[in-house]
Amino acid sequence: MNLLIRPDGTVEYRREETVGDTTNTDSVTGPINTFNGAGFMVGALGQNTQFEVDAPPQMENGAMTMTVNGEKLEKK
Repeated sequence: MNLLIRPDGTVEYRREETVGDTTNTDSVTGPINTFNGAGFMVGALGQNTQFEVDAPPQMENGAMTMTVNGEKLEKK
């Protein structure tokens, strides 16, 4: 899973999952539309994707991490 949040509020998201011989890909690129509770909505033209922030950005063992949609991410 890759999640890039740019300073202008644009998000680039891509997630690949392989099950057996099949690889499923989910991606979205667009502006953050709204913040709601512990999450945010991304998209345009009625195509929106909800992201839930399970753990906000924090320093952990010298690296910046956060958990989104149940997956722990580390800043590269």
